[in-house]
Amino acid sequence: ESICEALLYVHAQKMIHQRLTPSRVLLLPGGGVKLVGFDCQMTDKDQVLGLRSPMTVANYLAPEIFKGKSSAALPTADMFSVGVILYECLTGKLPWQAKTPSELVLARRAGPAPRVSASTLECPVWLDVLVSKLLETKRGIRLATADGTRRAILDAKRKVAEGMGAAKD
Repeated sequence: ESICEALLYVHAQKMIHQRLTPSRVLLLPGGGVKLVGFDCQMTDKDQVLGLRSPMTVANYLAPEIFKGKSSAALPTADMFSVGVILYECLTGKLPWQAKTPSELVLARRAGPAPRVSASTLECPVWLDVLVSKLLETKRGIRLATADGTRRAILDAKRKVAEGMGAAKD
């Protein structure tokens, strides 16, 4: 939720991160996060960014970044990165296994990321679905904004607090 709040502010300033990785998310002692390593405006476009990135960055980049599409400079690219970070936090591994950026592109084309619930059985359904929506390789299907993602998290937390399960919903 805190990452979404930080990205909401950044996106409102017409900036995107485009290189969001766990090492660029600092946890603050009093709660919340601080995002570091910004260097992109929404108008930036770099056609080879993904392919020339080290795997420590490439694993978190949205598919559109590897294609050099102008949509790589939209907030949806950051939301994909949030999905990869969440997946890794919940499972202890990356959603797609690859040794090079080219292998990563092929792995993503081969199929969707495994569900978090496939390896983390106690993962709440709402969180499993949220991560899945963030990891959509097709930008049009992915959760598009930090605000929409934050609202989905808050809504799910509210339903859990009220004891509302999938059957009631």
